[in-house]
Amino acid sequence: MERNVFMGFRVRRSINLGGGFRINVSKSGIGYSWGVPGYRITKTAKGNIRKTYSLPGTGISYVEETSGREKRKRNSSINYSYVQEPTMEDVVSADIENYRPAEYEDFVKSIERIVNINKLANWLCVSIVLSAFPIFLVTGIIGIILKIYVRTKGKMNLEYEMDKFYIEKHKKLVNAWTTLSKSSQLLQIIQTGKVHNKKIHAGASQLVNPKPFIITTKLPFYLKTDIDIIQLKLMKENLIFFSG
Repeated sequence: MERNVFMGFRVRRSINLGGGFRINVSKSGIGYSWGVPGYRITKTAKGNIRKTYSLPGTGISYVEETSGREKRKRNSSINYSYVQEPTMEDVVSADIENYRPAEYEDFVKSIERIVNINKLANWLCVSIVLSAFPIFLVTGIIGIILKIYVRTKGKMNLEYEMDKFYIEKHKKLVNAWTTLSKSSQLLQIIQTGKVHNKKIHAGASQLVNPKPFIITTKLPFYLKTDIDIIQLKLMKENLIFFSG
């Protein structure tokens, strides 16, 4: 009886690179591994990841192997999505001209002139720091004179004639604003932005950028009046409410 015997050749070579690194060459391809006594991780030529845990000198070991094909399949299920951050836009205030009656035009222009003089006085007063030079000493003195003028003669005087009913009504309004001013925090929304992904913003459809502001009954330096006023000091402007 004739028997056919088939013999196969196996080629395998291991190259030690030192430091625990080793390259394994076989007819299936190239693999590599790294390890220390008691632990070695190997990537085979087929792409499998093999982790070997052992107790040196005992012959006891545990091998954990993950198929490269399973890993690729698992990675392919990961959904990487680009998260677009909201674009914040400034909240634009209404045009002040819409709230400026024509009969008060001269009054408003007078206030603007006083404010500009005060700004100029501030700049001139700074020059006193350089008073070692005569010219700066003179401009500093001029600045002080302008500041005195603004704080005394430069004030706009408003006097009201109201009966008892309107006096009480105005007091209630001022008291309401004064109570509100005692809140722990007053916020002005200066920017808003539309949310593109609500999941990462707790379901919110819009983000806001708030900044604190102040409510006070203190008169600005350019006004003098016989009633209490309400002033809102906002980021870019001050709103002053008189009796209506």
